[in-house]
Amino acid sequence: MERTHASQIAELLNAQNQLAIKYDAQRVLDHANEYVVDLSEDGRVVCCAQLKRVQWYQAEISHVTTHLDFVRQGRGARLIEAAEQRARKDGARLLQCTVRTGNAPSQGMFAKAGFQRGPTFGNPQTGNNVTVWSKALNHPQNNLSRDG
Repeated sequence: MERTHASQIAELLNAQNQLAIKYDAQRVLDHANEYVVDLSEDGRVVCCAQLKRVQWYQAEISHVTTHLDFVRQGRGARLIEAAEQRARKDGARLLQCTVRTGNAPSQGMFAKAGFQRGPTFGNPQTGNNVTVWSKALNHPQNNLSRDG
């Protein structure tokens, strides 16, 4: 990842999210392999998300963020799909994210992508309430039973 793109990602994340910790280019570069990005025709980062492996079976999408000039174009939905494909390829069985209470556009986007709403809890660092959204990527198979 180029430093220019890392700076653009940090700027986008800081401008549009209520983050407990601010991002800078180095923080993004330190985890460059975790980012999924969408570039404009002129090469600017216009949509980004971070995909982290949390457990052997679980991956997490963080901060799906679209530049205000590019919202309502399906870019966030395509990024979620790209993150899901990458998580599947990496062997994740469950994909999750947390969405701040009141963030209806994100809630709708994840619901439309097949994620299910889970529990809501408070984030003591930001004072926000967040809801866990999750999607099973690997459904149980009946033939795995040892009972018969």
